[in-house]
Amino acid sequence: MRVEEAFFRHAARRPRHAALVCGSQCLSSSDLEKRIRARQRGGLDRRRVPVQLPNGIEFVVEIYAAWACGAVAVPINPRLAPPEVQFILDDLAAPVASEAQDCVILYTSGTTGRAKG
Repeated sequence: MRVEEAFFRHAARRPRHAALVCGSQCLSSSDLEKRIRARQRGGLDRRRVPVQLPNGIEFVVEIYAAWACGAVAVPINPRLAPPEVQFILDDLAAPVASEAQDCVILYTSGTTGRAKG
């Protein structure tokens, strides 16, 4: 079962249950599902979806919307310098054999200082 499917099933069982709390904001399972599905319908048609947002509700919505579209989510640290972001975007454009089981690609710099995904 995919991650977003598990959440959507939970939202159907407990629509009023608090699903996400960020500071003073609180979204119920139903409200979060509605935002994810609205973003999903907004069109994410890529296999890999870069998400460069600070931690928060919109970050979660974008990640889940990517998954709901069958895409691989790629969180990008919003504090990265433009050349580092461009490196990741260029790397994501490279063809791959298969991502059938992937749901997220994480880029880390490790000890070399150059991002690896």
